[in-house]
Amino acid sequence: MRATFRSSGSVKEIMPAKTNARVRTGAGLLALALALGGCGAPNGGASGSGSGGSGPDGPVAGTPGTGIGNGGGGGVVSPRPGMADVHPVEWDEVRLAEDDRSLWLKWWSGVEPCHVLDRIEVQVGPRVVIVTLLEGRVPGKEDVACPEMAQLKEAKATLAEPVDGRRVVDGAKLGALPDPDKCGPGQTALKRCR
Repeated sequence: MRATFRSSGSVKEIMPAKTNARVRTGAGLLALALALGGCGAPNGGASGSGSGGSGPDGPVAGTPGTGIGNGGGGGVVSPRPGMADVHPVEWDEVRLAEDDRSLWLKWWSGVEPCHVLDRIEVQVGPRVVIVTLLEGRVPGKEDVACPEMAQLKEAKATLAEPVDGRRVVDGAKLGALPDPDKCGPGQTALKRCR
């Protein structure tokens, strides 16, 4: 049975009792699901064994504004020569320091021991500086399973001479390293600066 009433010149219908009961049942199930969702370990984490964190009220570690925590890598890294399976990796950002000789490179990479900066190769030409990051894995750690977790890493490359207005190019995006003397304005990575 439906009931109607008038308000401000419009006719409104009140829900039938059957529909109203369905809404109450749905709301009750939602409340139950939310209540059961709070069940788990006393510290608010998942139940089970293992070392627990500092809990939901513990301090958050990390440097403000960097997006990098302090656990297990990321942040500023230094080259560690001697890695196995070394390959070029693309960097995302380069920043020239005030001394006009130091380049700060940022890139996303995996975790150690599977993704370790081996070296930074720099080729300086009259018009361009080609910088290539080379990463590899720690030798003897072939059996280690590394989680697929990205970390923002940063490294410093110091040049023997000032950049002096030269264009800085990512060597990993070029493929095989071209001759930096042949790279000029208007050249693209697809043309490999030839």
